[in-house]
Amino acid sequence: MWWIGGGYTDNTRYVDLSTFEVVDLPSGYIPCDKEIADVIAILNKKGYETKASCAGHNNCIYATEEIEADIQKLDKIKNNPGYRICRIENNKIYYKGEIVGGCSYIWFCKRYEFNNIPQGFKYDDDGNLFKLLNYYKDDECFKRKSNKELEDELKSNWNSLREWALNLKDNNK
Repeated sequence: MWWIGGGYTDNTRYVDLSTFEVVDLPSGYIPCDKEIADVIAILNKKGYETKASCAGHNNCIYATEEIEADIQKLDKIKNNPGYRICRIENNKIYYKGEIVGGCSYIWFCKRYEFNNIPQGFKYDDDGNLFKLLNYYKDDECFKRKSNKELEDELKSNWNSLREWALNLKDNNK
């Protein structure tokens, strides 16, 4: 299984056009989102080997597990845009909570010592470079950012990554 576009996927398969054999992932390719494909190419050309990445996405995804609550919490749950009620039965509410943000990230095959990282990004001890994207303007998740605000924030992230990658020194030995 590979990380593609922010999550594990085992749904995609590829058919080799020369043999018509089914393969999980064609050899010699790094899966990446089109918005940062050039960044991933630049990094690898400069000797910074990557293993996974995600451009970040402006979409609303609900957690897969249903949450159970007593009927007394109906108004609180119903009035929170971060929750989606699935069903009500036997004095219980079953709902899902929205994932309230996303993440732009690049995972490196090892930890490199960078002199700097793009503004707003974090670089952890495992060699993961990332920046969280909050879909909301407030901590209570009532005021969702507009699609334009989110798209602008994502484009700014991509441009920061691109500028950073272009200015990195060559790491090829």
